[in-house]
Amino acid sequence: SAKVINFAANLSALIYFAATHRILYQFAVPMGLCNLVGSLLGSRLAVLKGNTFVRNLFLIVAAAMILRFGWEVFGR
Repeated sequence: SAKVINFAANLSALIYFAATHRILYQFAVPMGLCNLVGSLLGSRLAVLKGNTFVRNLFLIVAAAMILRFGWEVFGR
């Protein structure tokens, strides 16, 4: 299935980059931990609050990002 192929590709990339010393661990480890914590909090929030809350939160964050990028490009 696609999940197995994706996992194999990610694992092979990890092995290659680790073997060639191209991983910046000072960035990779905190990013991995934040990814793990964010996914746990996000899934718990989705289960507790439901689809409507998640959809509204997504729309608010997307709108805020659009406004921020618009301000950076056109606001100066």
